[in-house]
Amino acid sequence: MIDTAKIKGMLRVRDLQPGDRITPFGMHESKKLQDVFVDKKVRRTERAKAMIVTDGEKVIWVAGVVSSEETRITNDTKQAILLTIN
Repeated sequence: MIDTAKIKGMLRVRDLQPGDRITPFGMHESKKLQDVFVDKKVRRTERAKAMIVTDGEKVIWVAGVVSSEETRITNDTKQAILLTIN
């Protein structure tokens, strides 16, 4: 789930692009998605198929791999949406 108040712009799903970065849950610094994939032991063949969800400014979710700290649900969250993959 993501906090809708922290979304800037429209949500979009796209392919991985060179230089993509995300701030994973629990972290304060962003990481290259390439490094996240290595840390999570995602195979190269799966990386090429990754669905990247952005809000126009930043990567907020890599489907099935990692979510962004920047859109984390908090006690102040008033509205949230659940992103899923089928």
